[in-house]
Amino acid sequence: MRLRLFFASLLASILSVQPSFGVVSGDYVLQPQSEVPWVVSIWVDQSSDGTGEPQFICSGSLFQPQLVLTAAHCFQGIRGTFYVEYGATKLGQGTLIPVDSYWISPRYNKLSIVNDVAVAHILIPTKPSIFPALDSSLSTGKSGSAATVYGWGADQNGDVTGDLRKSSLLFSASGASKNFGSAFNTKTNLAAGKYIKNERIYTAACHGDSGGPLIIGNKGKPTLVGVVSYGPAESCNLTIPTVFSRVAYYRSDLNSAVAYVNSRSQTDSIAPPMNLTAPSITGSLTPGSTLSCDKGTWTSNAKSYQVIWQYEYSQSGRYEDLTAQSDGTLKLERDYFSHKLWCVISAKSKSGTAYAYASAALPDLPAIVAFTKPQSGSTVSGQFDLQLLVQPGTATKDGIRSICLLLNSKPVNNNFDSNGCQNYYEEVNDFQ
Repeated sequence: MRLRLFFASLLASILSVQPSFGVVSGDYVLQPQSEVPWVVSIWVDQSSDGTGEPQFICSGSLFQPQLVLTAAHCFQGIRGTFYVEYGATKLGQGTLIPVDSYWISPRYNKLSIVNDVAVAHILIPTKPSIFPALDSSLSTGKSGSAATVYGWGADQNGDVTGDLRKSSLLFSASGASKNFGSAFNTKTNLAAGKYIKNERIYTAACHGDSGGPLIIGNKGKPTLVGVVSYGPAESCNLTIPTVFSRVAYYRSDLNSAVAYVNSRSQTDSIAPPMNLTAPSITGSLTPGSTLSCDKGTWTSNAKSYQVIWQYEYSQSGRYEDLTAQSDGTLKLERDYFSHKLWCVISAKSKSGTAYAYASAALPDLPAIVAFTKPQSGSTVSGQFDLQLLVQPGTATKDGIRSICLLLNSKPVNNNFDSNGCQNYYEEVNDFQ
């Protein structure tokens, strides 16, 4: 998790991108998609080609169908392809939607942690039942009043449960001023935390909540008042409140941010394409037939597509590319059977590549011993050559041990036993 942390002496450092802690000593949100469907997580793929495994880095809040409010330090200085996960009951189980543009406050300072706000625009709209209102009151945050923080990630024990957690906090500007000194600015920041006296523990936001929301009001009419910015470095269980960027102070900036990301998403999108409906394989699963792969549907930023056919070795779990025909179709050969066949669609946009796939399990084929000379059904007389085409079954170790052939109820020649059988050890061969 990328989060700016402060020691009491205000020596600052930024953690590298990694999974991190969430709300400490908080409660589980049992049904995130009915209670707070607008609380999302932010991920980044830092691979050079954008085809790596995205990692969770921050929390955030949808405030419009395609707009997410989060912290500036969730984007600043990080190279990679960003995603917002929506619709998750557990972290990593929702839909990753590419970020196609983002805005970081132009006045953000990573050393003093001032103006720690950002807005991300995502490639497709979401449909939560409700969005939080953005706070407009500069009087929010009086000490002693309550608010709720939400966040994904591990808990105070470092256990990565993937659950969304929440905690009821009390505003505490004096506590922040005491511990963070002049770095805490009541005009641009809020502070909140809560000491549970009976248990002698402290509850607040922690590393995994970077960019997450501080909310007042009920779940039917929530107001987003703060964005998680920083807290104590030593331990999130210390009696030191979490510092939030004050949403009301940045209302004018956020209006500019919305205009900026909406424009950049159209003119200079940074998102790879997104698959909307999966590809599908059509055609008969029989030797010699031709299969087609429908690419499915993609977002409009996909500019070109490539069809890649592969089959999977059932024993080794490896994949081998197959040669498609010029039109992208695949002619099925006998050797492909008893394996899983994959059709991979590679879609490219101006800014990246994404993949989607369909698969089909090709059935086992039985062994074949067929006459090739003379042709089946023909009549012969006198001396003639007998030729057979022998092919083993396609299932693992399904070979042919012997060939049995009687002519006028007698073995063909002395190479056959009394039952007309001859041992056969070749995998595939012509027998004469």
